[in-house]
Amino acid sequence: MANQALINAAQRMYSVKAAKAQKDITPIISGATMATGAVIKALDQKQKDQKEKAAKKTESFKEIILKSDKARPELTNALEELQEEYYQNLKTSGGLFRSKEKKSAATERNNQISMTLKAWEEDLTARDLNVKQPSSTSDFNGVVEKGEDVSYKDDTLADNLIYKEDGIYTTNFKGEEVRLRDYKPPTQKFTEGFGKMIDARKDAISAGSTGLTWDFTKDRLAIQVDALMEDDNYGSLLFDNVGSFNWATEQLKQEFPDANLDDPNVAAEKREELRMMVKANPDKYKQEFKDDVIRAYENDYNDAAKRSTTTSTSSGRTPTPLSESRIVQIDIFKNSVKKSAESGSDIIFPNGEIGKITAGGNIQLYSSKGEKLEMKPISLDQAMDRAKIPLDMRGDVKPLKSTISTRGGAYNPKSSKEKNDPFNPNN
Repeated sequence: MANQALINAAQRMYSVKAAKAQKDITPIISGATMATGAVIKALDQKQKDQKEKAAKKTESFKEIILKSDKARPELTNALEELQEEYYQNLKTSGGLFRSKEKKSAATERNNQISMTLKAWEEDLTARDLNVKQPSSTSDFNGVVEKGEDVSYKDDTLADNLIYKEDGIYTTNFKGEEVRLRDYKPPTQKFTEGFGKMIDARKDAISAGSTGLTWDFTKDRLAIQVDALMEDDNYGSLLFDNVGSFNWATEQLKQEFPDANLDDPNVAAEKREELRMMVKANPDKYKQEFKDDVIRAYENDYNDAAKRSTTTSTSSGRTPTPLSESRIVQIDIFKNSVKKSAESGSDIIFPNGEIGKITAGGNIQLYSSKGEKLEMKPISLDQAMDRAKIPLDMRGDVKPLKSTISTRGGAYNPKSSKEKNDPFNPNN
């Protein structure tokens, strides 16, 4: 079982940090600093115990209160006071010799008492639901979040309740009074984000294997990582394992180069400091994480491209042997690019999309139905990436230049479809 004294120490530690506005993360009072690792360990164990207990027990929070020698009389007194006031108001509102104003006030007050009882019931129910809610807590949660979670879910919460007109409150680590229903659970592991990170890595490897340019690939990956950093759960990606990689573990070596991170207590202390640094300046660390991840993806891309090159055929034409139909598709695309530059005819992509060269030498994309696909024209390299043309088969494709400008809007290919279609046997 977790040491309750260490859990209490967690609250004392945070009160010191909170007084320093949470930006000054270095000074944790002497004596408490070295206890950080032990406190975190105690909180982790307590969370584990509570999770196992919640899965087994059916006892409600109301029953826990009624079993407590301290909490039961507090709730009983609060209810009796309301009951007595309610009874007196009933007599007032029904009295024959009471003024209309007094009767109205008594009725209104009883309505308020009913709302108070309803709010109390709502808070007790909310606490039961929160305790039983399945969770997979992220390592982004430090002393504060773990301590709040343990305090809220522990049976001893019953001894620290404050009964108010609008609900049942308790006091958090900051000394603030918070309603039970307004409890905010700790950050959960960002499972969906992990999946997207792994998918993005697969995209980088696939791009390297198929010859897509890194610049084109990098832009797409950066957009994906940016979207993940906008999620409220971003901290999980920084502190939990993504596959075999843990960004926070590596970041500790940069932030605290002189610390003995092989010592578990020191590592736990510095990890807690890093958590607070990230929460105090999230934009800075989001950007660092993004830069590190994109570099890792680039390494994956380069490794895949290198492996692809070393397994190429003796002719050196492609990383892996291509089917005859694939070679035909590539030749058709390249020939259509050449014809488009000469006569303004359509560029035919293997997937059925259509391209028109702009005056600037770029390519405006349309669907096979003539609908505009991109707001801005793409470059020739991007077009060849889109058509999945291997790098070593691009050398004979010349830069584009055309006096025919495609200025956007819907494109109607019907008038030239048969004339420019390279798959039409009449051409």
